[in-house]
Order: sequence, then C-alpha cells, then structure tokens
Amino acid sequence: MNFAKLLIDKSRFQSFHDITREFVKQYNKVNNIEVAHVRTAKKLDAAEITRLKSMLEKKLLKTVELKIQEDPDLLAGLRIKINDMVLDNTARSRMDNLKQLAQSEPVQES
Repeated sequence: MNFAKLLIDKSRFQSFHDITREFVKQYNKVNNIEVAHVRTAKKLDAAEITRLKSMLEKKLLKTVELKIQEDPDLLAGLRIKINDMVLDNTARSRMDNLKQLAQSEPVQES
C-alpha cells in the first residue's frame, strides 16, 4: 500500500498500469518466462493445452504462460504470438494465402 500512496502523493497514479506491466515484463525476463497469446477457433481441452505448453517450452527452452482466447472467426486451427514472433496455423490464414497466390501468379498453359 505504501507504493500506491507514493504514486498518489506524487501525482503518478495514472502511470500505475504502465508500472505494473513493466514490473511483470522484468519479472518474466529474470525468471525465464515467456507469455504466449494463443487464439483458437474452438475451446482447447486440458490435454491439448498441456501438449501445446510442453511443445512451446521445449522449443523456447523457457517456462511458457499461455493466454488463450477463443476466436470462431479463425474457422479452424490456432494462432500463437510470442513477442514479435507469430505462428499462424489457422484455416483463415491458409485461405488468405491461397487467395493471394491465386491472384498473383498467372496460370501458364502448355
């Protein structure tokens, strides 16, 4: 509570959100934790969450904290964002890639 009082006394309470976000960021860095923001087309069951977390921890060699959000607009699959890295394995992105490919390359006949 002393910290909150200090922020109020120094007219810095509006910065509280930024301060806590930076604290969590530094805490995660010191403790080797990565936050993975996962968007899925359907709700993942406990086994799928465990497999996903394990796979990411093995790849990143860090403890992973999953923030999972359902997004039916993805149609199928999932999208994982960790810092600036995005792993997109959704049906929507595959359809968009296919559409872009079809529009950009002319078809050559033999």
